[in-house]
Amino acid sequence: MLLLIAAAVAGRYEPEVSGRGSGWSYVGAAYSRFTTEFWTEGGEDRRFELPASVSTWQLAASGEYGLHSRLALTASVPLIWAKTEEKNESICERWDMCDDLLGTGDLRLGLRSGWALGPLDLAAMAEVASGIGYRHGIDDLAAPGDGNTDLIGGLNLGWRDERGDFAWTLAAGSRFEWGLGRPPSAFEAGGQASLRWRVVELGGELQIYNSLGGLDFNSATTVERLEDPDRFTVINNDYTSLAPRLSLYRDPWGVHLSTWRALRVESGPEDLQGIGLGVSWWGQRAG
Repeated sequence: MLLLIAAAVAGRYEPEVSGRGSGWSYVGAAYSRFTTEFWTEGGEDRRFELPASVSTWQLAASGEYGLHSRLALTASVPLIWAKTEEKNESICERWDMCDDLLGTGDLRLGLRSGWALGPLDLAAMAEVASGIGYRHGIDDLAAPGDGNTDLIGGLNLGWRDERGDFAWTLAAGSRFEWGLGRPPSAFEAGGQASLRWRVVELGGELQIYNSLGGLDFNSATTVERLEDPDRFTVINNDYTSLAPRLSLYRDPWGVHLSTWRALRVESGPEDLQGIGLGVSWWGQRAG
């Protein structure tokens, strides 16, 4: 979930594809924290079982470069450091799931293609995401993924408009994942809006993520599932998040301060929140 929210801050729903010879890059650091609770199954008789508090630092670099007027190369490399601060004796000693983590998250390399449909932009993508960098920590609470190499495909439809210094984007789409970790496919939707005054821009984004199948977070961490080595490879973390942003621009550079918080969580940590600071660079659009 952390990686998805961090991606949203960097412009996950941008429907327009960079033209040939143009593109953008983003480098930033982010900090997030959540405290979650694990419960046994049993409807109204479910009881509190295991607590955990996790803090995560992430250093990420991402970018896009236009290979053609309708085709762009994309890449993303996150470095993760996660620490479980509140360690329950049972889960940490018996199940050995509370190690501090330091390694890469999903290393992503892909292609994006876009078409203009009147006022709408349709974008298709194909991507390879490799989590081999943190495979050693897949059974830890703070592991940022399933530790497997996945093939991802998706379609995204966006609607952009500008009225003077006010701009907004609405977009929705689906992605489908195939891989050893059997990650769930998902439906995603989001909206961005910004108001700019000279070099200062205030913006925000609302993001909705709904998995299409998979275990939910609580079911995957019950006592019955702890013996299953695949328990974290099909987790379903549906959520809605809000991410306000303050940006300063001096072409072609931008500095972005953002924060985010989960507003709705179907399963998993309900108090996930974080803050990030990053620098972006936009290359000349060549059409």
